[in-house]
Amino acid sequence: MNLPRVLASIPHCLQKVGGFLLDLLRVLPLVGGLADCSRKDHKAAVKDFFITFVFSTMTFWITVIIMSVLSRNSATSAMDLVIGTVSNGELLIFSVSFASPIFLAAMQDRGGKSPFPGAIWHIFTLIGFAIGAAAVFGLLKIEALVPEIKLGLNMDAIRTLSYYIFAAALLLRYTTMVYQKMLSAADASGPKQDKDFADRWAAHAEDKENKGR
Repeated sequence: MNLPRVLASIPHCLQKVGGFLLDLLRVLPLVGGLADCSRKDHKAAVKDFFITFVFSTMTFWITVIIMSVLSRNSATSAMDLVIGTVSNGELLIFSVSFASPIFLAAMQDRGGKSPFPGAIWHIFTLIGFAIGAAAVFGLLKIEALVPEIKLGLNMDAIRTLSYYIFAAALLLRYTTMVYQKMLSAADASGPKQDKDFADRWAAHAEDKENKGR
């Protein structure tokens, strides 16, 4: 066994495995476009996502801060206060509103440029979120406003569902931001590449003309 040859082949094998995994990622709906996003795209998207998330959830964490200073909540943990703030369907409505910019990004007319990755999947997923969240939230409000109507809703199941939808909304909003960074970088590099090609072609034509004299 030639150990140096085996060690030298490891980077190539890792590259092949990485390429295979990226090909698998590309075929997935919604997140497949991440295979073509750079670290720079992710770095820029993380910053925008953090700022957006903090300001979007301001109502929740300010409510938790106010509730935490009340004497009756002195024995209640911060996590329980957070859960109590979003346990009545509020998280469903927040998730839909937080993910709504995805619709505009996916529907944007790119004018012949690289399309938004998985645009159709994003649109239908967001519509499904909105319909499902509105239906569940409507049932919660009916039961709260009309006490004589006993729907027998399973609140534990509704909370669990809202957590899943919330997580999915965060993921999709983040991927959308990464895609937008990738597309912006591609749009910016296009004219530069065209200019570089035109400059090289002009230099080649000028050199050819000079040789012909």
